[in-house]
Amino acid sequence: MGASAGFLVPWSDARSSFLVIPDGDGPPTGKPGNRCPRAADSPGGQPSVTEDCLYLNVTTPAKSGPSRPVMVWLHGGDGIGAGADYDPTRLVDQGNVTVFGEPSGAFATCALLSAPQANGLVERAIMESSSCSAYFAKNALAPGLGRHTLFTPLQGAQAAGTAAAAKIAAAYPARGTGPFAASLSWAAATTDDGWDCPTAADAQALASAGRPVYTYFFADENAPPIPGYAVPQGFPLGAAHGLEMGYLSWEANGNAAQQRLSRKMIGYWTNFARTGDPTGAGLPTWPKFSEGARVQRFAPDRVGPIDPQAQSKCSLWRQLGV
Repeated sequence: MGASAGFLVPWSDARSSFLVIPDGDGPPTGKPGNRCPRAADSPGGQPSVTEDCLYLNVTTPAKSGPSRPVMVWLHGGDGIGAGADYDPTRLVDQGNVTVFGEPSGAFATCALLSAPQANGLVERAIMESSSCSAYFAKNALAPGLGRHTLFTPLQGAQAAGTAAAAKIAAAYPARGTGPFAASLSWAAATTDDGWDCPTAADAQALASAGRPVYTYFFADENAPPIPGYAVPQGFPLGAAHGLEMGYLSWEANGNAAQQRLSRKMIGYWTNFARTGDPTGAGLPTWPKFSEGARVQRFAPDRVGPIDPQAQSKCSLWRQLGV
């Protein structure tokens, strides 16, 4: 396949570049295919601007003879190197089909060895400057980045995934029996994992640094949808992402209880802007997050603090580590 203008098109013709090694000593005749686009300071130091670069460089002795061994080189260079950066002349020797590569090429070799479709196609593999179990240690790629594992054994990953899935399914059962039961369960799980629990962790980090932090949990399950936002017919949108904005900016078109909630929220926001403390006259007390790690819940029927860990099952997600 070849890439063109952001979409894939069939690569209809075979593109190969042959380099023939003459009898005796001497450089191979012919030339390798074009390098793919890269800057002058890329590995190898030879810039290129052509996209006509998907070639297979084949190096072979000039002498005819029986079927020769094949060595397939997967080059490194963080995926932007080129086969032409390496001289294969001295490697044209005996063997069968051998795949070999160096660092990112070694990772690609690992991927090839794990692919069932490659079974029987490769007899040998050489991995240079890396291996299938190699990983980048914490902070190795950049400060603050955790350990990065390139490959995980399939059996172990499947076992871990199965165990995690069972715990997640138990914590987030299907919500009802309607057509959206599974979708709502999935939404609840991904909201806790990707939004609520990280927000609580950030609040804890800021509070631990001595900052006054106030967090909230918008919980109006019947909040009016955002104007112009398409909702599937019959889908219970609930307290979805961004719906609190209707209570703070544009005119809330809800019922009387929702209008009261809107006024309370605006009061909290403006008090905080004025004094640094959202609590004010006529409003339920909004405690700091550090005071028992409480979060202010906003709903038409009740405004008050709740425990975010229990609300969002954060202990489960910390245990799973996903």
